[in-house]
Amino acid sequence: MFEIFKPPHLFILTTITILSTLHLLIKKTLQRPKPTFLVDFSCYRPPDSHRIPPSTFLENSALSGAFNDVSLRFQSNILSKSGFGPETYIPASHFRIPINKSQTSAREESETVVFSVVADLLEKTRARPAWVDVVIVNCSTYAPTPSLCAMIVNRFGMRADVATYNLSGMGCAAGLVSVCLARDLLGTRARGALALVVSTETLSLNWYGGADRSMLLPNCLFRVGASAALISSSTAWPTLTIDQGRTYSNGHRVRYALRHAVRAHACGDVAYRSVFQDAAAEDGSPAVSVSKDIVRVAASALRANLGALGPKVLPYAEQLRYALFARVPRFNRCFGTCAYTRGGRP
Repeated sequence: MFEIFKPPHLFILTTITILSTLHLLIKKTLQRPKPTFLVDFSCYRPPDSHRIPPSTFLENSALSGAFNDVSLRFQSNILSKSGFGPETYIPASHFRIPINKSQTSAREESETVVFSVVADLLEKTRARPAWVDVVIVNCSTYAPTPSLCAMIVNRFGMRADVATYNLSGMGCAAGLVSVCLARDLLGTRARGALALVVSTETLSLNWYGGADRSMLLPNCLFRVGASAALISSSTAWPTLTIDQGRTYSNGHRVRYALRHAVRAHACGDVAYRSVFQDAAAEDGSPAVSVSKDIVRVAASALRANLGALGPKVLPYAEQLRYALFARVPRFNRCFGTCAYTRGGRP
């Protein structure tokens, strides 16, 4: 054998190369995150009594006395360009004239939406509240005490050791942030742990009545709603309650497996103030402004995210094409469907 590796340093070099390759393969295998699966999800379906066609929305806005003709025309243009139809919904507090902007109405809206969507998800998956190990709720503009997480744990009687995380102020990316957090937390727990992720927004406190166009945009673009997702670190499904011991059956199949998740956090005053909650000049109440720079900021974040995602998903031939010719990668080679946030544009 040693005759093959003459001179001796060739044998040493080959041995080092093989051992280094094995070390990298083992290290990559050990560092690979645990798989994360979407068991099922549910979206809130408001009652028909909360439906608000654009014409009714504009009529109520005019009757409120908070807007001049210019502001009403601006809102009408936004609604028509955004593609809103007659099947959008608002909370009960927004049907009152003037609109009821209070902590009580905000809590009532949150409880109605969140409790309904969580109950629907648990019924759909036949999961028991005691099976849930982690609860994550994101709501950008409403952070009450007790928290929204505490509301869910108390309402559904979850375990005393359930881990809860309440995220606020994270904007449209909050849903992805919550999924990434659930993935990281499940990776530190035993196989088959469950995380409940709830995404919602509360409108009752942030309705704006005035002439500032940047603050009028959220009035037109946001509606009542919520989603709940049950995420697991296993494809198996618990069939017994916690106090009986947990066993697993392959009778229930998960919907999706999470392959990759990337995030980019913009830095700079323009990005920082592109979506900003502040006091309205008219009455000092909280309101959210959306600046004209939001499209440019979003495009920059999208480029950063695609730059991080590309090496993970693009075929090697497409990556080589980009490296040699600096051409825009063809992501349709690896994705059949792409979903974008509408951002007020059809």
